[in-house]
Amino acid sequence: MMVDAMDKIRRHPRRSILGAFAGAFATIALVIVVSFFLRPPPLDFSVINARSSKTESMGLLMNLTLVANNTSGRAAVEYEMLAVMIYYGYTYFLPNTPSTAMPLHQRPHSEAHVEVTAYMPDSRWRAEFEGNKTITPFNLMVVARVRFRVGLLLTMSYDVRAYCDDFYFYRNNKTYAKCS
Repeated sequence: MMVDAMDKIRRHPRRSILGAFAGAFATIALVIVVSFFLRPPPLDFSVINARSSKTESMGLLMNLTLVANNTSGRAAVEYEMLAVMIYYGYTYFLPNTPSTAMPLHQRPHSEAHVEVTAYMPDSRWRAEFEGNKTITPFNLMVVARVRFRVGLLLTMSYDVRAYCDDFYFYRNNKTYAKCS
């Protein structure tokens, strides 16, 4: 005579409950391990080489290099979208799209440099830059949509924001600003 599975459960309910608990704990442990390896690493952004130059049409070009530092030793980063906004007081300028084509792939423990240019057609800005070398500092906001790759596994998309406070656009001056 064959004993079906329900008969075994009815005869030994403790074993069944223990087996269910063991399966639940194994599942929880697996989820914890997978989420530990797939957690997003911190990304560091900074601004270097912020500089300005005049244009023939009395406008002003503001150029900067955005440095994205992937500090993770195991996760590569794929930037699906990268936007930079420059603030001066309550006025903000949306720069042209960064010069680097998207998606941008970044290996673990590496830096990516992205050139950003903003054009201000207003001649008042040019006059203020030419007359005042200690102009009020600018602020910058970086918005990125990223995915992380650990081995063959690709995570979901994350929206990352970073703010860079108090950096200056000088002519022929190397600037550095750390973002948080």
